[in-house]
Amino acid sequence: MLGDGELVLLGGRVVPVGLFLSEALLRLGRPQAIAADRWRQGELEDGVREAGLRLPYPTWRGQGWKDGSEDVRGFRAAVLEGRVAAPVSLAMRAALAEARTVSDSAANEKIAKSAEGTKRQRGRDDLAAAIALSVALGDRLPQTTGRACLGLVA
Repeated sequence: MLGDGELVLLGGRVVPVGLFLSEALLRLGRPQAIAADRWRQGELEDGVREAGLRLPYPTWRGQGWKDGSEDVRGFRAAVLEGRVAAPVSLAMRAALAEARTVSDSAANEKIAKSAEGTKRQRGRDDLAAAIALSVALGDRLPQTTGRACLGLVA
């Protein structure tokens, strides 16, 4: 993935968010909107300013039953109705192949964290969650051509 340009190594144990967003802007262009997990919200707000993004503030989403189930439903609907286009990506394929959902008693689904509800011991779900966040947000935006959203989960 590093050789194909899908993976970028930044920072040490913690990714510098401003540098990450600057790199994303160079590679992908300016998003119409940003959907982000509430976790480490202050760090993302600082990174948005450092990267010089002038967008409406990120749409903050939780990974629990309320926001998570809405995002899973929106992601599924957009994919099944053919409203999603993505480049060929080993990273996305691997993340979505490993992603699992869990349901509560009311049949709400959210993306399972790590081994929640499965036998996986070290599942990596952040990329799958970021994909679901960005697709679901893009689907909720007013109809325009070429909607592009950036999803961030830490």
